[in-house]
Amino acid sequence: MEPPNSRIKSTRSTVLVAAIVLLVTTPAEAQVANETSALKQVDTAIRHRDYSSAVSLLQNAADSGSREAQYRLAALYRAGQGVSKDLKLAFRWMHAAAQKGHSKAQYSVGKMYLSGAGTDRDVTVGLTWLDKAAQQGHARAAQLLSQARQSQSARENRPSSTRPEPSVNRTAVQTSKPKTRISPSSAQKATRNGRTALMDAVSRGQIEVVRELIGQTADLNAIDSEGHSALALAAQAGRGEISQLLIAVGADVNPARAEQSPILFAAAAGHAEIVRYLVSAGADLNISDDRGRSALERGIEDGHVEPSLRLIRAGADISRLSDGGQTILMKAAMLGSRELLLALLAKGAAVNAFDRQGRTALWFAADRGSVDAVGVLLAHGASTGPVGANGNAPLLRALERGNGACARQLIDAGADVHMVSASGNTALMLAAKFGNVDLLRQLLKAEADISWKNRYGYTALMFAARAGREKVVKFLLGKGADPGRRNNKREKAIDIAHAAGHEHLSEMLK
Repeated sequence: MEPPNSRIKSTRSTVLVAAIVLLVTTPAEAQVANETSALKQVDTAIRHRDYSSAVSLLQNAADSGSREAQYRLAALYRAGQGVSKDLKLAFRWMHAAAQKGHSKAQYSVGKMYLSGAGTDRDVTVGLTWLDKAAQQGHARAAQLLSQARQSQSARENRPSSTRPEPSVNRTAVQTSKPKTRISPSSAQKATRNGRTALMDAVSRGQIEVVRELIGQTADLNAIDSEGHSALALAAQAGRGEISQLLIAVGADVNPARAEQSPILFAAAAGHAEIVRYLVSAGADLNISDDRGRSALERGIEDGHVEPSLRLIRAGADISRLSDGGQTILMKAAMLGSRELLLALLAKGAAVNAFDRQGRTALWFAADRGSVDAVGVLLAHGASTGPVGANGNAPLLRALERGNGACARQLIDAGADVHMVSASGNTALMLAAKFGNVDLLRQLLKAEADISWKNRYGYTALMFAARAGREKVVKFLLGKGADPGRRNNKREKAIDIAHAAGHEHLSEMLK
């Protein structure tokens, strides 16, 4: 049997060894576990659009040295999500993550140096960071690095001969035209419309000429007689590769003349990728054109969903109002885009805001006959009744426009079927006018008043008689409509039908 003292010594040795192991391994493992847990909490917060909590969690992890947290915190500062947009802080945290070897951060830092976003512009340092990211397999960094180096190589001395070098493909050599070397003076000289050679090359989509002109120190930010820069022209024309190149070598994404901002042109023309390039380079998302419209407003007004979604997700101001008091949500409702409406509502757009005429987003959706838009807005609490002192009822507008499907949605959602328009018309009258028997049946089931008169003394039956709606006349008579009632001119339904040339209704209306 083992002596008691020996067992005690053995136990103490085991405890001591375990304690040493804990002291050696626990801090590192605990740090990794804490970082993983914090990032999971961040993901949960962002899924619930709780960006303020996400920022708080990321800040703690970033202060503790987590490169992933530093990168993601930088992204929030750059987009202005959960914090005020701050490109300098975005650069600070992005640079910290890049120094720890985070490839995405290295790519972003490279671009920020190239564009001067949050830091002084430094092309050499920018290319160095792109190279670091590319060496880690970052494909977009490699692509941008290649483009930037090609533009820089144009500055180097070239052979005096412009003849093509020998090639294995002789046919290609024989048919290719020699390149014409552009002198520095030609690069700066403006044409008759005020456009430089660089602008003309951009407009024509000649990227090789653009590279050469950049090498000849062409003024990247010169403007033509209309105030357009080369980058603005590229954004407007959808020249994605050229836009990316111009941004990489320092073209101004936020020009002095706000109405000539490239992001306004890209959004209005529907070029989503160029919008993405400009957003990444620090373009002002809320800059306005000469009519006070932002890039987001222009994108939606011109019917471009994808660039508009990019702007919303990047943090564009969704609370702006037009001169008539219309919100961006109202404009999205006019467009009828389910995606845009959901994105705006997720960002907190006011679903029941109304313009100066008392019209809501739901009113505009009903006006345009967009079943999808009406459905989304109703699901997010849109009021089916008039809103504001001079409010307009969406149900009546849907019927005035002959949009029966939207009207049915609104009735199913509990819209008041007894509401009247400014001239006293009810939903039943408007449905009778457009000949929609199914809708009439639905309205009567909801206890709409079949005998109601408008300000001119017209009933629903009279509306149907004037429009020559035989099926509607028959239906309303079958539901008890009185053909003997008279309007303010003492006319009955049969008189109105005769005056409108609908003699075939006489027998029914006697």
